[in-house]
Amino acid sequence: MDYIYYRMYVWYKRKNDCAIVNSILFITSVKFFLCFPIMGIVIAFFESDKNNMTLMLYLVYAILMLMHSLIKYIRQTNSILEKYKHSKYNKTIHNYVIYSILPISVIGGILFYVILYKTVIIPYALRGKFFFLIDC
Repeated sequence: MDYIYYRMYVWYKRKNDCAIVNSILFITSVKFFLCFPIMGIVIAFFESDKNNMTLMLYLVYAILMLMHSLIKYIRQTNSILEKYKHSKYNKTIHNYVIYSILPISVIGGILFYVILYKTVIIPYALRGKFFFLIDC
């Protein structure tokens, strides 16, 4: 993720755009969708017909991912820039490969979540089991 952050930072800086914010948002989006299947299953345990906490839990998840990225990359931007300034991958990996990571993570994360939901949550009736365990 650090190298992706570096490449996005350099690209946005070259375009005279706000490099830190846009790079952090890009990394947060990628991390959000890569971890989406795991969080989707965890959130499915909290779903119930009585209360609608799903949207709130996804919002908390997104804010936590953003806060983690903000704290990490604001503190480490200079060290990441120094570390990857002379990387051999700067010449071999094209920009379109870096840009395609976000759509691939969106499609892959959602597809993997749907597969897990249909093969784990539905067959084992795990939706909303957290509140069932509390009531017992």
